[in-house]
Amino acid sequence: MDEMTFEREVIAGGRVYQLTATALADGRTEICVRSGESGAIELNEISGTIAREDLAMVACAFRPELAAIAAWHGIFFDDGSRSLAQRRRKHPNAYAPWSKEHERVLVELHEAGTPVRQIARELGRQPGAITARLEKLGLR
Repeated sequence: MDEMTFEREVIAGGRVYQLTATALADGRTEICVRSGESGAIELNEISGTIAREDLAMVACAFRPELAAIAAWHGIFFDDGSRSLAQRRRKHPNAYAPWSKEHERVLVELHEAGTPVRQIARELGRQPGAITARLEKLGLR
């Protein structure tokens, strides 16, 4: 795979925010987020590497959780997302790892012609998670 890099910089309220992401040859992505006073020599930074298969979960789960962390500091915003706890009220197994037993039940229900929405209710997951798992298992 050719190396791909994404860079984004936003300046707002006298502060600069930078995001850099680079797709690595081994399938992982290196991510760096920097922030600080505009024109500062040194910026705050958080960086690391994440596996390809974890990107969707991280993007989905942590977006609302970052809003919760901001609230610790008295910063509130409504981005329309819901926290993992809120999602789990309706779908108790949302974003939980798939157990062998749940996969077995999923396959059985799918092969029996059970509609995706019903499978989702029975397994405590969102319909999109059911569809995604069926695709991963090569059943859809």
